[in-house]
Order: sequence, then structure tokens, then C-alpha cells
Amino acid sequence: EGKNQDVILELEAQMVRASKELRFEDAAAVRDRIVILERITEERPIVEVVQGTRDAFGLYREGSKVELAVLKVRQGRLFGARNFGFSEVEVPSEEVLSSLLRQYYEGEDPPDEIFLPFDIEDRMAFQQLFRETTKRSIKLIVPKRGVKLRLLTLAANNAEKNFKARFSEESGEEQASRALQLELGLDELPRTIECVDISH
Repeated sequence: EGKNQDVILELEAQMVRASKELRFEDAAAVRDRIVILERITEERPIVEVVQGTRDAFGLYREGSKVELAVLKVRQGRLFGARNFGFSEVEVPSEEVLSSLLRQYYEGEDPPDEIFLPFDIEDRMAFQQLFRETTKRSIKLIVPKRGVKLRLLTLAANNAEKNFKARFSEESGEEQASRALQLELGLDELPRTIECVDISH
């Protein structure tokens, strides 16, 4: 939940308690957990949004292929990222984003603010739904400047980078399958390859 310092203090208390009880191996194990947590905390880039919770959605599209990226900011730190790729998408990008928002927050508590790359028709309906389900006011915003826009740009760059990685990988697999089809004289493109180890 981004409460890194609270967890570190709790672990330090556990380490001291284990040392006093002469459980030195337990104390060393807790110390190692503290070191890992401190390293993780240092590595996460700080976003200049100090208070509240925020998610930023980035979208990149080429034709019918779409990549969506979600960046989670908690207590001024980039807390996590998720990516979703879709191919053969025939609906407009606005519908793709609305659909993902609906599914993404079904099992997840929404943050105070959600940054969108463009406005969606049912933005007010989402805000009303979130108000009813969470008893909080959650804003869906299309940032135009400042720190919020920088976070949104970061999400968009993330979506583009993941799009290129995901779909160039697919095209590489497609090329390899075609080469195999030609080499083996197959009537159809191989979609499944099974390997059996018969060394024994």
C-alpha cells in the first residue's frame, strides 16, 4: 500500500526483539528483508505528486492492435505498472478504454484520481458509479499540463514501448512459423509444436 516506512519500523522492532531473545538467525533473516525493502523503495522513481493516490492510463494503437498501460502512483512514488495488449480490435479507442476501466476496477479499489489520455463519453457515469461503490469522490481527468500530464506521458510511452515489444515478438514468431512451413513442406502454418524428450 506504499507504507514502506511503517513496515521497515515494524521489521526493525522484530529484529531487535529476536536479538534480545538470542535468536540471531531470525534477526539476520529480518535484517535481510529490511535491506531488500529499502532497496526496492530507493529504486522506485519518485513522481512529483506527493499526496493521494493516482492511476494514469496510456494507450497506443496501430490499426486493429492496441496496447494499454496503467501506472499506479501511491504516496508520490510509482508503485506499479500493468499492461494489456489486444489484437483484432474493431471498436474505437474510446470504447476500448471504457471497457478496460470497467473491468480493471471491478476487483480493485480506485484511486483518488484517474488520468485518461482522452475524454470518454461515460466519464461522468464512472465517477457516479465510483462514488456509490466507494463512498468517495473519484475524479477522471484528462490532464493538460504540469506533473499530471508528465505522468500521463510516461504511461503513453510505456504503452508504446510494450506495444512494440509485444507485437514485434508476434511477427517474429509468425516469420519463424512460415519458414518452418516452407522447410517441411507443410500445407498449413504450424500453430502448435510439441516436443518429446526421448533421451531415456
